[in-house]
Amino acid sequence: MAAFTYRTCTFVGVVLVFLTMCVPECSSQAQPQITANGLFIAGQEKSLVCYITTAETVNNFPLTWSRDGSNLTASEERTVIVTGSVKNYNSFYKLTVQPSDNGETFTCTANLPSGTTTASWTAYVYKGPDDPVVTGPSTVVSDVPSTWTCVVDGSSGTASNVYWQFGNGSRIDSGTFNNVGEDYRDTNNLQIHKTTSTLSLTLTTGAPNFGLACYAVHFNTNIQKVTRRSITVTSPPVPKEPPPISLGLAVLIGVMGFLVVASIVVIAIYVKGKRQDKGIINRTEDADSLPDDSMHPVNSKPSSSGTN
Repeated sequence: MAAFTYRTCTFVGVVLVFLTMCVPECSSQAQPQITANGLFIAGQEKSLVCYITTAETVNNFPLTWSRDGSNLTASEERTVIVTGSVKNYNSFYKLTVQPSDNGETFTCTANLPSGTTTASWTAYVYKGPDDPVVTGPSTVVSDVPSTWTCVVDGSSGTASNVYWQFGNGSRIDSGTFNNVGEDYRDTNNLQIHKTTSTLSLTLTTGAPNFGLACYAVHFNTNIQKVTRRSITVTSPPVPKEPPPISLGLAVLIGVMGFLVVASIVVIAIYVKGKRQDKGIINRTEDADSLPDDSMHPVNSKPSSSGTN
């Protein structure tokens, strides 16, 4: 609220009282203010504006910038006369926002004859998603289920909306993919959101030159990223008939077969002959082991002798 003071003067014997606006030094000391134009989004150019309105007379521009104690150079300075001795001083500081700016404090100092005052502003950086990383087969077999994975990392503030599209631009039904989120703090103390999307499809040979696209849309920064993959769909392999046997191979197989059969026959005859020889030997040995009848007469009677 502006302060007021009364000024009294005399005119033709009549005392008139004029209500006049007091200059700022009549009230509390003027304070600088800092404003930022929109969100601080990594990778974009932004401006901080410091301004102060005062009627104090200054020899030099009264506003200076610093960042965590280090002096900064203003990008632009403006002085606007409001009325009479009242002036508005504006100082602009432009920068390209980096993730490392998150949590940094920017200070504007007003150096006036009446004293020094400051205003501070702490940056909160919003970061859009990194490029989606798609993994999975580049060639698939028709009517065989296939799986692809899309990983979207790097967004701060809110998680990115991750979805899939076919190569012709039509959106893939959300029931065919599953999104899993993960949050963590990065080295700049940003709350980072990571989303892993898994897509499962069974493709047909109707589209031999097939395409997939993984999209990531970040609402805080209005940044959209996309990664596309070309997919080739092939027909299932046809069972092959065994190659015909050549004449030479057939003759070789026949000769080998004959030799095998002949070998078996020879071995069988040999074994049979050995068995027969063994049987003759056994029978001979049995005959030799029988007792000699001439040495042991049968039914012999003792001779009789005596005298009548």
